[in-house]
Amino acid sequence: MTKDIEAPPRWFSELVILGTIRLYELRYGPDGVLAGAYQYDDAQLIEACRTDFEQLYGTGEDFSSFHDRVTGPLLRARCAEASA
Repeated sequence: MTKDIEAPPRWFSELVILGTIRLYELRYGPDGVLAGAYQYDDAQLIEACRTDFEQLYGTGEDFSSFHDRVTGPLLRARCAEASA
């Protein structure tokens, strides 16, 4: 499942959920510029998206441990290169 999520899309979207009443799908082009948006008010769709988000967040890594493991070493390496 993760590989599907990480695959680079030709376009990408961002979902914004407002409680249980509204869902917005913001659509971006390959250049990262907002290309439009869709608005949904279907309660079943909103609940399905909320459930999917909760599952994704549940499988995610805490930001602090991710930073210590991945981002921190990259930043230290770049700082070392820049000062050399």
